[in-house]
Amino acid sequence: MKFPSIAFRLAAAALLAGATAGAFAQAAYPDKPIKLIVPFPAAGGTDIVGRALAVKLGAALGQSVVVDNRVGGNTVVGTHVVAKAAPDGYTLLFTSSSFTATPALLKNLPYDTIKDFQPVCLAAFHPFVMLADPAAPFRNVRELIAYAKANPGKVNYASPGNGTSQHVEMEEFKRVAGIDMTHIPYKGSQDMATDLMTGRVSVMFNGVSPTIGFVRSGKMRALAVDSLKRVPLLGDVPTIDESGLPGFTNITWSGLLAPANTPKPIVDKINAACTAAIGSPDLVANLSGMGLDPAGLGPAQFQDFLKQDLERWSKLVRQSGAKVD
Repeated sequence: MKFPSIAFRLAAAALLAGATAGAFAQAAYPDKPIKLIVPFPAAGGTDIVGRALAVKLGAALGQSVVVDNRVGGNTVVGTHVVAKAAPDGYTLLFTSSSFTATPALLKNLPYDTIKDFQPVCLAAFHPFVMLADPAAPFRNVRELIAYAKANPGKVNYASPGNGTSQHVEMEEFKRVAGIDMTHIPYKGSQDMATDLMTGRVSVMFNGVSPTIGFVRSGKMRALAVDSLKRVPLLGDVPTIDESGLPGFTNITWSGLLAPANTPKPIVDKINAACTAAIGSPDLVANLSGMGLDPAGLGPAQFQDFLKQDLERWSKLVRQSGAKVD
């Protein structure tokens, strides 16, 4: 019998030691703080959900999860940071449907939306509510459409900027309803909300959480929500689908991604922590209290969802003609 050479045995031992060390390193994950990149300003809808999730992830993983707001370039700046980060689970991205809308709006992105990222967990769906100036001459979607048809171009609508979800959605609403309204872009949600309440603009889409207080106080009027089912926080507010535009909806979301090639054991560990967090009673109550719908989809389902959402946004942007500055 011919036995393996000493050199062969040494090489095999080295390979085994390396594999064991790699497995141990993955098993030990995480052994230092994790950075969660949020490509939006602090205190916005996506940031609020990201911070709530970060607390839960930190508790489950045994390490602090530090939120880092990297704003700029229509979310491109922060997203690119994660795309080029080491695939070791220590730099993650918490983003929104801007992730799938941006490729349709901007050419020559410094990353590939599908190839450069590993989906981990789809956290929540974020319905928008269509809001109006209480003094506007319409009280619901049907009246808005009728008024806009009788007064083409005279209704001003606000968005937090060209190419944002609210801009694209309102342009799609105009197209489906067969009306003409004038777009007034702002640099953020706060200024456009102020101008809606003072009558400088007449209508806009915005998140439920940052506006529900204004609705309840009578400073804004809620016309409809853009989900296919009513939002419990606004139970008396109909959907746009119920309001004369059958099937109209806009799926906005927030979710967790890692750099491509992050080892599967690490992705699975983060996903398990994320799924448990999204299903925990206190976070469910927290999200529902902001008018959000907890999701908790895993990597494979999230990957399929992203591909479908990329196609959906491409179609929406093409049909609406929306552009960024």
